[in-house]
Amino acid sequence: GTGDWSSDVCSSDLSLWVAKTGMEAQDFRVQTIANNMANAASSGFKKDIAHFKSLGYNTVQGRTSMNEGGDYDIGTIKVGRGVAISDTSTDFTQGSLTITNSDTDVAISGKGFFVIEGDTASAKPEEQRFFSRNGHFELRHTGTDKTYNLVHTASQKKLMGLATQPTASTTTPPPSALEFTLSNDGNKLIIGSNGEIMEEANGAVVSLASPRWISIATFGANSGIQKNSFNLYTDNPASTGGARYAIPLVENLGSLTHKSLEASNVTTIDEMVNMIEAQRGYEMGAKVMEKADEMMSTLIQRT
Repeated sequence: GTGDWSSDVCSSDLSLWVAKTGMEAQDFRVQTIANNMANAASSGFKKDIAHFKSLGYNTVQGRTSMNEGGDYDIGTIKVGRGVAISDTSTDFTQGSLTITNSDTDVAISGKGFFVIEGDTASAKPEEQRFFSRNGHFELRHTGTDKTYNLVHTASQKKLMGLATQPTASTTTPPPSALEFTLSNDGNKLIIGSNGEIMEEANGAVVSLASPRWISIATFGANSGIQKNSFNLYTDNPASTGGARYAIPLVENLGSLTHKSLEASNVTTIDEMVNMIEAQRGYEMGAKVMEKADEMMSTLIQRT
């Protein structure tokens, strides 16, 4: 019969293209999984998931006349154009808590992020602070041997906090980095579950002369915050609805666990299974390209 059917050569070209898109998508997925596995030991790290999307379909007009066997051939059909990476999303599932016994380590159990000093010179409020689930901090002197800031160890940026204890959340960010004074150099730093910074002096836990509380930030949609290096996030108010600030245990916020860190939520075995699946997908794409190339070579030889 006769009709508008695309040539077999074009069909083979499309097969090569579809296989190529599948291999590229699986390669990106492998990169995402590899990054998850590389950060399996990063405190507070949240794993990423790669998502695919279809590249749509070509409409092909099939033959409509009678063939040699007396049957009519197929009509209009849809031919897929392959796949591509749509985006990646972050899984914010709580990681397990690991006891470190370090006076400056603290983990969030439940909702919320630590508020870390950002680009204070930026004109955009959302760039003036970072957010993190990594509670590995260190003490840094701020002028005298007894006055300190808590500094986010990975980024070397200061932890933000409040000088008062709010009873409700607010959209107003913490005004400055935490600064406090320990009465004696040998005393231990104590961080309460509600975020109050205290000290252990002569065997007793006492409040500082000027109490300070660690701030916690939450978002309407965690999926809208953007990942940065050092396990830091930035806010995208158009997607998150903007950050709200409070201290732990206010309005269903999480509590703080002193001398502990939140482990990453990466499960190595699951990631290995995903890696094998992605590799097999890549190999199948390579096989399709090989067979399409063989078919094209055979067709060219016969014409």
